[in-house]
Amino acid sequence: MAGNRGRRSAGTRLGRSLGARDALTDPGRPCWPAHREEKQSLRGHGGPVPCIAFSPDGKTLAAGGGVLEPETGRWTSGEAKLWDIATGKERLTIRRHTDVMAALAFAPDGQTLVTGGADALIKLWDANTGDEKQAMPGHSGRVSALAFSPDGKTLASAGDDRTVKLWTVIWEKPGR
Repeated sequence: MAGNRGRRSAGTRLGRSLGARDALTDPGRPCWPAHREEKQSLRGHGGPVPCIAFSPDGKTLAAGGGVLEPETGRWTSGEAKLWDIATGKERLTIRRHTDVMAALAFAPDGQTLVTGGADALIKLWDANTGDEKQAMPGHSGRVSALAFSPDGKTLASAGDDRTVKLWTVIWEKPGR
């Protein structure tokens, strides 16, 4: 222990365990879930699921990945599934990327889902119907992260090409 003199492990750093009351009264203290048991398991993806995002209202979970061809071990398409959290039922499947989906995010209004994949594309979808609203070349490699600004006017994307890009989002009213 001589080499660890003066050091504390993360578990004892605060000197005592914290209860929910401590975390509520001191916002600087961490709050851990009281129960760590599985609530639900959403199954049905065609391969690994590397990205997930809750809709802003918390009622829908989008999970993205791809369809893996068992014989070749290659991705045949990117796939996002939208799940109803209350029922655990799949609401929608989107399969229009040509390679695995690696990132996704909901717009602040919850009506649009943006996806990015190993095909280097960024696509915007109607989160209710699955209709593609727009596709654009995003990066010169895999799109690895996506996030909307809180006002929904800017979309940030990051990629394996070592860039972070900011995109201006212009929302058109339906029927235009």
